[in-house]
Amino acid sequence: MKVIKILAIDDQKPILDELQDLLSSEGYEVFLASEGEEGFQKAKSIIPDLIISDIDMPVMNGYLLLKKLKADPVTSSIPLIFLTAKSKMDDLRYGMNLGADDYIPKPFRMDDLKNAVQIRLKKQNLFLRQIENISKELQEFHFDLDIAEEIQQKLLPEKEKINNRVKYVYEFLPLNRVGGDILSITDLNDSILRFFLADATGHGIHASLITMCIKAEYKEITYKHSSPGTLLGELNNRFCQKYQELSTFFPCIVVDVHTKTGEMKYASGAFSSVLKNGSELVYLRNTGTLVGLKEDFPFETKTYQLHAGDKILLYTDGVTETMNTKDELFGEEIIFTNLKKADNTSELIKTIMEEMKSFRGKQDVLDDITIIGIDFE
Repeated sequence: MKVIKILAIDDQKPILDELQDLLSSEGYEVFLASEGEEGFQKAKSIIPDLIISDIDMPVMNGYLLLKKLKADPVTSSIPLIFLTAKSKMDDLRYGMNLGADDYIPKPFRMDDLKNAVQIRLKKQNLFLRQIENISKELQEFHFDLDIAEEIQQKLLPEKEKINNRVKYVYEFLPLNRVGGDILSITDLNDSILRFFLADATGHGIHASLITMCIKAEYKEITYKHSSPGTLLGELNNRFCQKYQELSTFFPCIVVDVHTKTGEMKYASGAFSSVLKNGSELVYLRNTGTLVGLKEDFPFETKTYQLHAGDKILLYTDGVTETMNTKDELFGEEIIFTNLKKADNTSELIKTIMEEMKSFRGKQDVLDDITIIGIDFE
């Protein structure tokens, strides 16, 4: 059984002797100090379960001692009871504001001291149990987070791939260990490659759980539809019907590329990206609304013909809404400028990532970042 350690600090030896006798008779292990600085050093060394201290002491009084204890991570959580002749309300309030746990007036009665010590130790024991429970919950949380991160990484497609005349590459950078951007690349058949990019609301664990729902629903229906528009129409209705209470709606885009002929079809729900079609930049404008916002909302499918050297760039708003220390947005002009002169999307994405980092400076990353580059050769 653990022995409770109590540190008593007072500049009057008779009081220290009395505290030693009383507390030892109750089964506590007692340590003594005759002034504040000595008491602080002993507190750091032995880490007592409780400190009982006088206020009026030479060199370092009880108030300064308490400030020093609370400022040190090693001793900040040790409870302290003041033993003092001070009885003015201002003195009591000052000590409590500094973090004192209780006051016992001098001369003290034996029963008052015993009761105060027992009550404070019970509260401290409860506090430590709560800390232990929180620590266990945090361990479980981090274990779950490890699994979620591993699952998300395993669900990502190959980083770079060539399929007939189509080559793709992407960059996926979650804000936290797990992110809210959804990326899927599927071979519908031997000649059509389907790209799906969505941005779930929020970040971290909450967003990653929503991404699991989106991925599950998308995976179940993606092979049913040859048209990106009808695919998003069914995905939209599923979320309106099944997840209405969660208010789960999100922007996304589906792009189908015929790897031999270069025919490209797309549909988007509040998600804009860009196509370099010859020397012309074509902004892939929205063909629908946020998925999950309104049931039976129509999603139009648009078609373009790709030629050798054409490029498609898909990106989430974590790219365009990257901010610098002046609260300015990265925007799309830099993307368009680099796309016009890019030889391939692999180098283009590297350039965009470098320019984003330079633009951001010391500003923190605020959102998940995903960019997909598609080259038709």
